[in-house]
Parts: sequence; structure tokens; C-alpha cells
Amino acid sequence: YRANNWDKAGPISDKKYLNVAADITEIARNNKIEIFHASIKWFKDGIFKKAFIFRDGEWQRAKDIKPNLIWLKMKVTQKTNFLLEELNAQVPFLNPFPFERLNDKSLSSKVFYRWVPKTLKITKYLELKASFDVLKSKKLVIKPLKGSGGKGVEVIDEKELNRFRGKKTNVITQKFIDSSHGIKGLCKGYHDLRLVFLDNKLAYSYLRVPARGKFLANIAQGGKMTVVPKSHIPRRVMKMANEIVGIISYYNAKYYTLDFLFDKDGRPYLLEMNTMPGAFFNKKDRADQLKFFRSLVQTIMKRIKEKEKEVEKK
Repeated sequence: YRANNWDKAGPISDKKYLNVAADITEIARNNKIEIFHASIKWFKDGIFKKAFIFRDGEWQRAKDIKPNLIWLKMKVTQKTNFLLEELNAQVPFLNPFPFERLNDKSLSSKVFYRWVPKTLKITKYLELKASFDVLKSKKLVIKPLKGSGGKGVEVIDEKELNRFRGKKTNVITQKFIDSSHGIKGLCKGYHDLRLVFLDNKLAYSYLRVPARGKFLANIAQGGKMTVVPKSHIPRRVMKMANEIVGIISYYNAKYYTLDFLFDKDGRPYLLEMNTMPGAFFNKKDRADQLKFFRSLVQTIMKRIKEKEKEVEKK
């Protein structure tokens, strides 16, 4: 969170996300874990000088908090990289820091090159212009190197190139995969299928469908989600996901998501991996939500115990 948020009522105000924070905080508290929300700039000499905590139905302020674990929910940039490395040297992260670096879409596209659409890193307008020919695509997907929620993601054709002329460019471009044919047995039209993993095991999955006339299915962009039973996940996706998890397992990652889409021939592609996913559910899926939060809290507890054992050995 930004350091200047201290003067606000709390770090989260959107009701649907506030309810998520309230639920997971209560479940964690029932397991004798307190969850605090703080800016990295508030950390000094092994403690957070100040932090927010959700208690008794409202945000409250706390001071001098010594953390057992960091659940990272911020961009890893050149500016924050040093601060995060310094923090991680003192406090373990839920996901090991080397894994968090894979939130850089250029880096992750290289690690998972076998499964993602063809990808290029772009720093100049002329490179962006050439991308249409290099990727052999009539449309391009443009993504910022960092970020989530679909922020800054665009789908363009060559007619829209002029608006990028003369602008600073540091993005990736990907070949546009036409997913308008849907997923057999699950949906018709544009989509993505998200698989959520805890400790490299599938926790649950859900289908996201974009708002009418849009390509992006992110919830933050107006997409609609439907929980998909594990038995309904296409075999081709599970086979691909298991191969990807085989690589991720080397990082000792604890919590992440894999997003897939299907082309007109039913071939799946890894659209994106997210090391800092949100955890929003529809009201009708509340039972699934609480079940997942309990599993997530257990994963957090397990990670804390792992680090405690490592310290004891030293």
C-alpha cells in the first residue's frame, strides 16, 4: 500500500474486496494469526512502524508490528526491488521472492515460452509496428510489464498504431488468440479459465467471461466469473497445467494462479501467471470462498512453520 494511505479510513474501501479482507482476517484470527496491511515504506529495523488491521467491523491502526510472514501484494519494480530484497532478508515471504519476480510478464513469457502465445518485449514505436509482421497477427495484445486486474492491457489492430507514435513504450506484445469459439462444454464466446493453486495443488478454478463488446475478462474490468468443478476442467488444460507446475515447484511457491484460453481449434494457451491474485467470489459461491480461505490460512501457517524449522536448524 502507498505510504500516504495512513491518513485514509483504511487500505481497502471497495465493499466487495472489503468483505474478502474481513472474511480471511476472521478465519486467520480463529487460527491465532493476525493479518496486518502496511506499506513497505513503514518497515524499519525489523518492524512495521505502523499498519492497518480489520477488527470489529472497521479498519483500526496499529504500531510496532513484528511480522512472521509477508504476503506480498505490490508491484516488484526497479524502484521497489531493493526495498523488497532488504525486507525479505529479515522476514520470509509467502511466495519466495525469486518467484514473485515472475510477475514481470516479459520474464514469465520466457520461462513459460512453450505454453504462452508468441511474445515480444517492445521499447520503441517501430518495434511495436513491426510486431504485426513478426507475430503474424492482425491484432496484438499489449500488456504492461507489471500489474494485474487487466490494467493497461489493450487489444489493437494496425489502424490504431498512430496513437502510440512518439509515446514512451515499455511493454510486451502478444499474438492475439481468438477465443471467441469458447470452451466445449463450458462456454461460448470470449473467455479465460483460471486455475488457483496452493502449495502446487489445484485449489479451485473458475471461468471468466468479459462484458459485452470487450475482450478482457478480468473481474476488475467488468468480467463475470463462474466456479468450475475440477471434474469439468478440460484434460488438455490439466495436462498443460501439470507441466507448468512442474517448473513452478522449483521455486517453492505457495499461492498463484494460471489463466488459460482456447483458440478456434480447441488448443489451450497459458495467457498469464499471477503470483499476487485476488480472491473475489460471487455471493452464491460463498461456501467455496470460505473453504478456499481456510485452505489459504493453512498454507500460511505451514509456510511460517517451515521458516521456523529452517531457523532452528541454523
